[in-house]
Amino acid sequence: MRGLLKEVFAGTHFLIAYLDRELRYQRVNLAYARAAGLKPEDFLGRSHRAMFPGSELEGIFRSVLSSGRRTPPWT
Repeated sequence: MRGLLKEVFAGTHFLIAYLDRELRYQRVNLAYARAAGLKPEDFLGRSHRAMFPGSELEGIFRSVLSSGRRTPPWT
């Protein structure tokens, strides 16, 4: 499974980020990092808030964590 995950992260143009429950980046793919003008390793262990201060996404992420339900960003 990890091999497949590595392939998905490496082989897609979609932006993918994996954060832990404290909203710290555990892994991002190259597309995600490039969209922010950074390298993937620049994200590792850093919080979403530190990387994107004032982002509205943090509230959405926290809602998902507390409810366990996916929340589209347009709602």
